[in-house]
Amino acid sequence: MDKSLFFQRQFFNTLRTFCTVVVEGSFSNAALELKTSQPAVSLQIQSLEKYLDVILFERKGPKICITPDGRALYEMAMPALSTIEALPDQFLSSRGELQHGDLTLVGGETALLNILPPYLKLFSTRYPNINLIIHSTLTQTIPEIILSNKADFAIGSLFEENDELLYSPIFKFPSLLIMPHNHPLAELETITLRDIAAYTLIMPPEYSYSWWSINQVFKNNNIECPSQLTVSSSEAVKRYVREGLGVAIIMSAGEINYNDLLAVPMSRYFPHRDYGLIQRRGKFLSPQARKFKELLLSNEIQLPKAKLLHTPVVPSLS
Repeated sequence: MDKSLFFQRQFFNTLRTFCTVVVEGSFSNAALELKTSQPAVSLQIQSLEKYLDVILFERKGPKICITPDGRALYEMAMPALSTIEALPDQFLSSRGELQHGDLTLVGGETALLNILPPYLKLFSTRYPNINLIIHSTLTQTIPEIILSNKADFAIGSLFEENDELLYSPIFKFPSLLIMPHNHPLAELETITLRDIAAYTLIMPPEYSYSWWSINQVFKNNNIECPSQLTVSSSEAVKRYVREGLGVAIIMSAGEINYNDLLAVPMSRYFPHRDYGLIQRRGKFLSPQARKFKELLLSNEIQLPKAKLLHTPVVPSLS
């Protein structure tokens, strides 16, 4: 058999290997993802380079760097591969048989606990045979997960522009100050940043956007940020507030479930938080993903709001 003809028949698998190397950043990581050996991956890349008569990666010891030709091939190949791999589901969808397959979503704790549940419940009712795969992750790892095609899309916030990602804001939540009903701040007619700074502030981890934005508000108003108790779980933050360990700034993405917590609007100081759909630009969405996206963008579901038990007029700082 002619070698070039044989290679053409293997071209799809070789392109998939090439794209996996680009996404994973190394031959060894790509081999783990593809469940094959590193020499097998290296051999496929060499064959592809020989067939196309180009250099796709510069080898620098154990490290590789994609070349301009490699980048151009990746940008053409990745959408084509996504389309071909989604063809079976697309065909069944065209015949009205969207009743199977997988939908993989990723998001942070807030999205998984306070945003997704009603949408997942309705989607599961309509498409009971579609497998839902939900991954929890840190907000800052979402771009890497989406760009590596490990999820159809993410529900979260995108804080840095990325030309390879498409972000569609869907939800906007105001900021709240939460505290026990018997907290001294609850006695004030108005609550200012200086008032908050007198008490321990229960905060998310330092690597999070929420931590940065809260500290930035105090810094911009020339107020020393209060002492902090750092907690990695949003549910733990509410529990610690309930136990009197401090107060917290959260967004009203869900109900305040404790009867002994007071929620005070603080949007005058702290910005609203956008949440939306994050997907790789140019990615072909499966029929399952498209249906879930349509549900997110519809008005069928109204997310619950935190119960506002105390609404002070918050003045600007002089």
